Amino acid sequence: GTKSMASGEVTFTNTFAHLISGPGKGFIHMTEMLNLTRVWTGMGASSGMRRALLESQVHAAGRLAWKQTLDSFPLMRQMLLDLTLETESCTSLFFFAVQTLQRVDDGDASAHTLLRILTPLVKYYTSKRAQWVVQEAMEIRGGNGYIEDWPNARLVRDTDVNAIWEGS
Repeated sequence: GTKSMASGEVTFTNTFAHLISGPGKGFIHMTEMLNLTRVWTGMGASSGMRRALLESQVHAAGRLAWKQTLDSFPLMRQMLLDLTLETESCTSLFFFAVQTLQRVDDGDASAHTLLRILTPLVKYYTSKRAQWVVQEAMEIRGGNGYIEDWPNARLVRDTDVNAIWEGS
């Protein structure tokens, strides 16, 4: 997974704790938090896609092949367009979920059911599509995308772990 973020599993044995929300209510509070972090996972996926897209655009605009920039070739333009479309559509889905979350927080009961559908959808779909986007972005950079001198390898690792975290 990530190299830049410490993570681990902690076991508490014979540890004193305070009950926060009353008996039998902890799981309900935990799932509310988990649903919120699933929406934020969509934000992380969208952010990774945007960074990968930017890396691809900059690389394709600066790399020469046969005295032309890569982005002047039709297949590269098509790939950059595909990456842009996927990035923008997933970002729009994420923002729609955040807007719906705000409606729920504002007391709109009709938004609650929609949020229950959007939460796993945003987490799952954006995470999966992000894996494709960052992998294609790595291939656009070529072999240099695979080594640690460029951000592509880290984007792939972070995107893969993003799909795993928080469950689907």
